[in-house]
Amino acid sequence: MKSEDQPFRFFDNREKYLLFVTTTSEKAITAEHVGREFDWIKPKPPALKIFDAGVGNGMVLSRILCEMHCRFPSVPFFVVGKEISLEDTRLCLEKLADRFYEHPQMVVILTNLYYAEAPWLEPAQKSARDQQLWWDVPLEGNTVHEFSKRITQLDMQLQRCWKQNPVSSQATHSMSSPLLCYSTAKTRLSRLRASFRARDGMKATMI
Repeated sequence: MKSEDQPFRFFDNREKYLLFVTTTSEKAITAEHVGREFDWIKPKPPALKIFDAGVGNGMVLSRILCEMHCRFPSVPFFVVGKEISLEDTRLCLEKLADRFYEHPQMVVILTNLYYAEAPWLEPAQKSARDQQLWWDVPLEGNTVHEFSKRITQLDMQLQRCWKQNPVSSQATHSMSSPLLCYSTAKTRLSRLRASFRARDGMKATMI
């Protein structure tokens, strides 16, 4: 089928998609539907795990985390978000500062891996696994402002790992460099963080 014969899909055009999601309650309704599933979930140690791909601008994820905290205020959360867009990754990180403040028992990993690789947090090819570099991002402080300021400092690292085509401005897959973010307010999460990084050949860099 030729490209001109294919039916129009508004979410293939970023401008039209953003116009839709910012002028409708689509993301709020989506988060509400996901929240209903927690009626059937009984968290088990070490944490309640959430996988969101693609996470987009983080609006749905942020609302879901609010619901999770309301239902499970003392349960650690392990959240993985897959997103290829640099702009959306920035927007998602911005929405996480208050989530870390309200629920410090949380570990969030944002990755630009392919969909088939993201659940395992490592590339399928060995050569790519050898080059994979994890970025350890501790969030120190006791206020949303401090967390937000720290997250803003990640911009240069994001530009290195989440690249865009200079001609088309479309996102392109660069080297796999997952960001592992956590609040240092709850030191009892150290064992949980270590278990997620305990992979053969995994490198962790503090930034």
